[in-house]
Amino acid sequence: MISAYINGRDTIGDKKMLIEFTVGNFLSFKEPVTLSMVASSDKSLPGNVIRNAQGTKFDLIKSAVIYGPNAAGKSNFVRATTVLYGFVNKYFSIIKPGMMLPITPFRLDEKYSSQPSLFEIVFLSEGIRYQYGFKADSVRVHEEWLFSFPKNQSRKVFHRIFNKDSEDYEYQYGTGWNAKARIAKEIEESTSVTSSFLSMSARFNVDIAQKLLRWFSDSWRGLFPNESENFEKMYRSIIEFMRKDELFKKDILALFNELNIDIDGFQIERGSLSKIPDDMKASLINRPNYDALNDTLTIVKTRHKGVDEKGDPIDVFFPWEAESDGTQKMLVIGGILADVLSNSCVLWTDELHASLHPYLTRRIVEYFHETRTNISDAQLVFTTHDSSLLDTDDLFRRDQIWFVEKDQTGASELFSLWDIKRSPRKTENIRKRYLEGRYGAVPILGHL
Repeated sequence: MISAYINGRDTIGDKKMLIEFTVGNFLSFKEPVTLSMVASSDKSLPGNVIRNAQGTKFDLIKSAVIYGPNAAGKSNFVRATTVLYGFVNKYFSIIKPGMMLPITPFRLDEKYSSQPSLFEIVFLSEGIRYQYGFKADSVRVHEEWLFSFPKNQSRKVFHRIFNKDSEDYEYQYGTGWNAKARIAKEIEESTSVTSSFLSMSARFNVDIAQKLLRWFSDSWRGLFPNESENFEKMYRSIIEFMRKDELFKKDILALFNELNIDIDGFQIERGSLSKIPDDMKASLINRPNYDALNDTLTIVKTRHKGVDEKGDPIDVFFPWEAESDGTQKMLVIGGILADVLSNSCVLWTDELHASLHPYLTRRIVEYFHETRTNISDAQLVFTTHDSSLLDTDDLFRRDQIWFVEKDQTGASELFSLWDIKRSPRKTENIRKRYLEGRYGAVPILGHL
């Protein structure tokens, strides 16, 4: 699926765009909050906006940044997106009877702790708007729905509701549903209390369900640098792509060169560990590039330019582990960028700034805003503490800057700079005013 963008490869498939994401009664979020990618009437930085997305009347922003103090709920918001993605893509197959869904309600209010959590997404696919969501707790799905809006007219596809009195589900189907009644009944009987009816419908070859599951699998990308399992999985995938695809490897090098990262090449080799003594093997199988299924280890070395004793140029190879944390992270980010920017994906990432110089963070954001690199109208949603991104008025519009803070009840609230009643003038120093607490969402420190 990964095709690189720097060398100008064509985009593939349908452009897949996020309109909004909503979560409620989940972790630190009490009332529903919505992150909207719909552009405001702000006329600044027109390159940051996808005009008339997919031939619709929607103008969508290409990126959104979320600020806020530690423990305010930024990571919880991004985590909510992984719950929805996982629910439609894998939970139906891995959650067995008796197992619980990874859903925790807002626990500081007993009225909410016994209620289901809400997850909903609105998106575009092939010029049609879709609204999909569900309500669930750790034990069961309480409600699940899908609506489509061809020609901006609401059309129900299905609505699944748990009836507490009958202890069973009721199903409603609309004109958007394209499966026979017999098939629908089979899907209903096959869908467990912890699984997605949408996902099960795709398994039964219902066209609309298969189409939307492709939207999720093709467009949804998550990068979580502080979660080692997620990061190592992506690292292994990208190394394998580089090993098999010379063009992709060249694109990563081109990205490194543009970002002034001093690496001249990669040497990637795969070797079997079958003949290595057990005492030596024990120290190797914990590496992220170890493939347990094939008992192989992929060795990665970076090539740097050096000189010999006479001052003539030579190649010097370093083991990958000798590179800095920032360089190692940029390899994963570079691979993800090549995928996302080519294939019209939505990239969600928590703490993008971690281990990166502010210049690199800024440059990554610029890739999404520039037509030269974002040839597929991909979108980026990320959290950060890097306030230097607010230093100038040429990176973000006011509707792209979002804040998370907790209210007096300990519940997280989400709002954009554009939502603030007295939205700042374009001449104001947004970073300075943010750090002064003019917009909220900054830590309040006590005195020792």
